[in-house]
Amino acid sequence: MKLKKTPLMAKLLIVVILAALTWKYADLRTDVAAKTSEVAALNQDLSMARQENQRLQDSIANMDTDEGVEEIARSKLGLAFPGEITYRDSGK
Repeated sequence: MKLKKTPLMAKLLIVVILAALTWKYADLRTDVAAKTSEVAALNQDLSMARQENQRLQDSIANMDTDEGVEEIARSKLGLAFPGEITYRDSGK
């Protein structure tokens, strides 16, 4: 049995296809790396948002207590108990 010689154009076509596939593979790996980095950043943002959400929920739950009402009255409204002396920073 005699083997046929492959024409030069067929060999060149195979080389071009392999080069294109290699280039596309490298491009896809770059995209995957970028998306992996993006996912990590978004997960960090999500974690921070969940912590802030928990802090806000705790703050809302604390508003219904006497201590919470007192904190709001002192910090936001500048109120004090009778006989207490309050100081204000004139630089603000």
